[in-house]
Amino acid sequence: MAKVQFRTDDPKLGLTQAIGFIWEERDGIHIEYQVSDNILNVLKSDLKNVFIPYAQIEDIVYKKSWLSKGKIIISLSSLKGLDKIMFLETTTLKISVKRDQKSKCLEFEANANLSMSSDRVAQLDLL
Repeated sequence: MAKVQFRTDDPKLGLTQAIGFIWEERDGIHIEYQVSDNILNVLKSDLKNVFIPYAQIEDIVYKKSWLSKGKIIISLSSLKGLDKIMFLETTTLKISVKRDQKSKCLEFEANANLSMSSDRVAQLDLL
């Protein structure tokens, strides 16, 4: 299990940022973060935990960038229970990660896709 550190801006106004961790487990993805203001970094929210089961996820991709931060992009098939995520863009989560998190991001992407595939096979077995 690779815990990836992230920092992402509010896509609407850019006045707030979320700082936290994302990691995968056998049945889904966990996101733990705290929201703060982008100017002084003083006003902070309570710690928030979100769990996204693989049944709600269509695709998980890590996009590398040569010059800037990379991004973990999670495409969702359902928004049920995800209304409190402030950095959710329509049906996509775009999570910015620093360059030093590259190996953890690659491990996260591979493990999450493997777990998601296993979950889908298990769902087919139930049919």
